[in-house]
Amino acid sequence: MNKYLSDAELAALPRHLRVHFATNSSQVNAHGRRIAKDNAQFLLKFPRVDVRLEGNCDQRGTQEYNLALGDRRAESVARILEADGIPATRIQMVSFGKDNLLCDQNNASCWKRNRRVDFVYHAVLGGK
Repeated sequence: MNKYLSDAELAALPRHLRVHFATNSSQVNAHGRRIAKDNAQFLLKFPRVDVRLEGNCDQRGTQEYNLALGDRRAESVARILEADGIPATRIQMVSFGKDNLLCDQNNASCWKRNRRVDFVYHAVLGGK
């Protein structure tokens, strides 16, 4: 998923590349803030790397609602990155709503896994 990264960049990738959310929420909790801040530090260290924040939801709710919620989740994480010094030009956002499930079982444990923002990195070829 992480494209064109050098060996050094791959080795330095943050340990956690997902922020999870409560049901119907786009608020980043304390654990999610730490994950976002770790990812911001990675981006500060490697200026030729950009990030795509992929907002995801569980399979409940309408497609329209979940697409909007996925957008809000990605935006919440982006605001943390920007507050830590990452320019908005290095952040892309997309919402998959309920179309990018990690788990498709109909239970609370599965729903919890699907409510997330994924960090997907790509290096700019030729540097910046």
